[in-house]
Amino acid sequence: MFSYLKEEELLFSQDAFGMHLATSCLFADENCEATMAHEFKTYFANILTPYSGQILKLLESFGQLKLPVKIVAPDHGPLWRGEGISHALEQYRIWSEQKPEARALVVYDTMWKSTASMANSIADGIRQHGGIKVDVIELSDSFRSDVATELLCAGIFAVGSPTLNNNLFPRTADALTYLKGLRFKNLLGAAFASYGWSGESLGQINDALKAMDVELLSEGIKVKYVPTAEDLSKCFDLGQQLAAALKNKLAAK
Repeated sequence: MFSYLKEEELLFSQDAFGMHLATSCLFADENCEATMAHEFKTYFANILTPYSGQILKLLESFGQLKLPVKIVAPDHGPLWRGEGISHALEQYRIWSEQKPEARALVVYDTMWKSTASMANSIADGIRQHGGIKVDVIELSDSFRSDVATELLCAGIFAVGSPTLNNNLFPRTADALTYLKGLRFKNLLGAAFASYGWSGESLGQINDALKAMDVELLSEGIKVKYVPTAEDLSKCFDLGQQLAAALKNKLAAK
């Protein structure tokens, strides 16, 4: 819900255009630009992504009102003014459309570095195809909110995990459960996994990605124990396949 103070041309935007950032500087343009960009994106990705459709409708309705706005005051974080207001509005429009960009996110957890080796080979395959920015996140030293932030506007989502007690590694299960609720759209994806005994994690990742409406390009790759050179070559090829599919998808838009 928005509230508008006509006398000051001030828009109280509630949750919209906010961020979880406490700073001594009142306005966004008085703070570090890189920090503002990161916190602004993090807030949207982790809180507002599920409401993308509603946000697009709200932006359209608000634009039709043609209200003069000098300051936007959200419930959380610095205030917006001047050119910062149009920037914030445009970013919300872009993020809410959830159109894939030439970006890939490879996320994994690992026990003995086998899954890590697979993740890096997939990332190398995507990179060497050219033209796609690749981010690799190891869940042992990252927050699930970091994954959501990087997934916003990505076109590729590859997920890997070892098997522990016939299930996904706990941090992988946690991240996938969290991401499902955020309802990201338009993702191409694949699963990869390593195991010692039973190897159920690959199928469980596939099930989780399907529940997120991720378009899977294959049933993924599963490796027992330490991946061989042949296994890593297959991972590299999977990265190439993902990159080619994303480029074709972007070219068709």
